Amino acid sequence: MPEVGLGGQELWAGASFVLAGSGEAYGAARVALERAGAASMKTWGPGQPEPAGLDRVEAWLVLTDDPGQRRKYSRRARNARVPAVFGWTLGDGFALARFTHLAGCACLECFESNNPKAFLKPDPSWEPVVGAQAAAELLLGLLHPSPLDDMVWLTSAGNGTSLKHLVVSSSNCAANREG
Repeated sequence: MPEVGLGGQELWAGASFVLAGSGEAYGAARVALERAGAASMKTWGPGQPEPAGLDRVEAWLVLTDDPGQRRKYSRRARNARVPAVFGWTLGDGFALARFTHLAGCACLECFESNNPKAFLKPDPSWEPVVGAQAAAELLLGLLHPSPLDDMVWLTSAGNGTSLKHLVVSSSNCAANREG
């Protein structure tokens, strides 16, 4: 891949990260990551035992429409101060978020507590797109800072809307209140 270079491909091959979640988005991301040569992937989904070594990963990729699972994975990444990319379907489009967790919050729960409607009405037909986009964001974020750092990107194919939303620490965030 000339855009990434040999150094970038070697970085991806050696990077250790978690792919957590379920559904078609999860499957599409797994295929995309494997094809890109990201070999050190720990997978974790509902009903599966927690993989060993989660405290030694460089990033998380979380793809699930289940709010409980999303929060569980978010807190693990946040508490470890590891970057995490999240993707979910949203109406006639999708959303991507990337949190650095360098200072704890801002995190996914900060966004969720102030924007609950951003997780309503998922359209499963967008899951393969979400998975591929989220995998690309994870891989590119391993190479250089992302324009999505501590932001959520919401996009709608139906009306052509696309916006980025900065996420700040929120007093409404349960993870922030619990420390």
